[in-house]
Amino acid sequence: MKLDLHMHTTASDGAWAPSEVVRAAELGGLDVIAITDHDTAGGVAAAQQAAEHVRVIAGAELSSTHDDHELHILGYGIDPSASGIVAHRARAEALRIERMHELIGRLRDLGVHIGFEDVE
Repeated sequence: MKLDLHMHTTASDGAWAPSEVVRAAELGGLDVIAITDHDTAGGVAAAQQAAEHVRVIAGAELSSTHDDHELHILGYGIDPSASGIVAHRARAEALRIERMHELIGRLRDLGVHIGFEDVE
């Protein structure tokens, strides 16, 4: 059995849409994949819908911190619509936007002028 249990889609920082990830996995001969986007399960349903010859496990890579250390926790077999997962996604997205604004401000202080819409 061939599997990859840590795949990202455009729902977070991946280069391919969920359906493209599934097609590549099928073309590559994988039997099982897990969609584990950063802080979201937003790509899982589309991947599961696109799957014909590969089993898609619902997952997520949740970001957190402990003692000022960043942690990435992989979860498998999750319910993408669970209130905790949905709330985590919203919280993480708000923090990510806040961080982008901080970084744009730092760049501006260095003389690099870039807008938020350019980063998006």
